[in-house]
Amino acid sequence: MAVFSLAIFSISKSDSVELPPALASNAQPVAFREQLRRRVPSSVYVASAELGAIGLVGTLFNTQGLSQVPGLTGAVLLAAVNIFTPLTSALFGANAKEREVGASTWLSCVVALAASTFALLPEGAGFELPAIGVGESEVLAAAFFFSAAKVRLSSHLKLHDADTCTVGRLVGQAGLAAAGLGLLDETNAVHELLPSERGGLGMSLVQVVDQGLDWTANLSGEQIFWIVASAMLSGACALFCQSKGQSVVPAPRAQVFFSTSPLFGALWALLLLREPITAHELQGGAVLLLGIR
Repeated sequence: MAVFSLAIFSISKSDSVELPPALASNAQPVAFREQLRRRVPSSVYVASAELGAIGLVGTLFNTQGLSQVPGLTGAVLLAAVNIFTPLTSALFGANAKEREVGASTWLSCVVALAASTFALLPEGAGFELPAIGVGESEVLAAAFFFSAAKVRLSSHLKLHDADTCTVGRLVGQAGLAAAGLGLLDETNAVHELLPSERGGLGMSLVQVVDQGLDWTANLSGEQIFWIVASAMLSGACALFCQSKGQSVVPAPRAQVFFSTSPLFGALWALLLLREPITAHELQGGAVLLLGIR
C-alpha cells in the first residue's frame, strides 16, 4: 500500500494547486480525481492509512535489514535518509513549492550526511563503504521510506492539523501492524483463537486472555516503566513534535535537524549508560550544529 500511495501521487502530470488552510474537521468532501491532482486526500482516514503504511513498511525493512548487518553498518546506511529526503520531496511533494529543493538545502543535507556518518564511526576506525547485500539493501529501503514519510507528512499537514496527523499515523500504523500479525505471525492471539482445522490452535478466549495476563504479571516495575516510556517518548511524543515542527518547516530542511540524532544518541548514552562521548561524536555534532542555521 505504501508503494501504491507514493506512486499515485508521483505520476500526476498536472501541477497541484495550493492546498486550502482548512483543518480536517472543517474540510469539505473533494472528488477523488481532485484529490489525486492535489496529491493529498481530504479524508483523514485515507491520510492516516497512507502515513501508517509508509511508516510500517520502513520499520519492517529496517528491522529485517538490521537483523542481517552489524549495528554500525546499519546506522551508517540509515544516514542516507539525509539524501533521500530532499530527493523524495522533489518527487512526491504535493505542490511546486514542496517539490522545489534549493541548493542551500541540498548542501546542508550533504553536510549532514557526512557529519552524521563521521559521528557514528568509532575512534580510530577508517570509513569504508559497506558491500551492498540483501541486508544492506533493506536498510537503504528503510531509509527511503522513512524519508518518504517525512515528505508525505508535510503534504498532509497542509490540510490536516498536527494532532490529527499524529493520532491518525499512530492508529494507522498500529492497525496495519496488527492486521499483518493476524495474517502472518503464528504467535499471536488471532492464530491461537482460530480452530485447528483452519491452522490455528483452537484456544478459547479465556485461555488467550489468561496468557496475556500471565505475561503482564511477570513484568517487573522497571520493565513496565521503560516499555511505557519508550512508547510515549520515542513514539507518540516524537511523532507529535515532528508533526508540529513540519507544519512550518519543509521536509528537506527538517531532515537537517533530524540528522542530529547521533548527537542526542551519544548524550542519552552518557546520561543513562555512562558511556563517554567520543571525539568523533563531538566533531561530527559540531559540524551538524553549524549546518543548522
